[in-house]
Amino acid sequence: MTSSKSTPPAAHLAHNPRVAQGMFIGFLGIAMFSLTLPFTRYTIQFADPLLLAWGRALTAGLAAAVCLLVMRQRKPTASEFKTLCLAIIGIVFGWPTLSSISMKYAPAAHGAVINGLLPISTAVVGAILARQRLNAKFLALALIGAVLVATYALWEGGGQLASGDGVMLVAVVFGGIGYAGGAKAATTLGGWQTICWALVIALPFTSAATLWAYQSTPLAWSAVPALGWAAFAYLALVSQLIGFFAWYAGLAMGGVPAVSQVQLLQIFMTVAASSLLALDPVPLRTWVFAVLIIGVLVAVKRVGNTASKPAAHTAHK
Repeated sequence: MTSSKSTPPAAHLAHNPRVAQGMFIGFLGIAMFSLTLPFTRYTIQFADPLLLAWGRALTAGLAAAVCLLVMRQRKPTASEFKTLCLAIIGIVFGWPTLSSISMKYAPAAHGAVINGLLPISTAVVGAILARQRLNAKFLALALIGAVLVATYALWEGGGQLASGDGVMLVAVVFGGIGYAGGAKAATTLGGWQTICWALVIALPFTSAATLWAYQSTPLAWSAVPALGWAAFAYLALVSQLIGFFAWYAGLAMGGVPAVSQVQLLQIFMTVAASSLLALDPVPLRTWVFAVLIIGVLVAVKRVGNTASKPAAHTAHK
């Protein structure tokens, strides 16, 4: 029996208020995330990348536990727990760990451009979880974005991927899994509740991992300046926690394929932050590629929410 509902045209979806609101709320999260790589690049001068990645997750998890207790939130359901596991794998362990390692070998601005593939990774994983099909326009734009990032990486590396690029590319895959899994849980559990529960569920693992990392490479507490502790506090409480309040809420409201593309703006903001903080020199070509990739975002916005249900799922009640 053929469904009487038809898929709204792309032009209508592009002006859908929920998509627009979701993109704005998602942008607030991305603005907070834009300082993550520069601050990571700075703090690894004083701490081992593994200790930094897992220590920030442990600190955020303790703060998340307080939030859940004070607000008296319900526990996740079995189905929500499954998608929370994806968030834990992706954005509690995978992306923070690998991106921290990558920042030992590459400037923050360089990592930001490689990280430009994260919206594509998020959209693809989100479509798989939602059993959606990405249409040809979206896939074409995603491919253009990927080619731009690959071209930049090869240019920077003199025809080869630079040290840390491969690690950052794997981090992008984990980030997409974590973002999409968390967004799916957020549709029923809530945006801030999702990241809080992911961090709390992971506490036994982040505690053990942090202890192991500290025993392996003890931290010289007195050698860390006040700015270093401030940067760590930002990574733990904003990058790992508060930023996700807005990001997951935006993804859940506007849909993963559309809202995930807002993250392309993170490239430009991270490059700008790296330049302003004078952490590393930012060559002109980095700005050029950042602008080109932002152009892809504009095109994606005109396409709107480009995901549609496969025929097999819409043809029958």
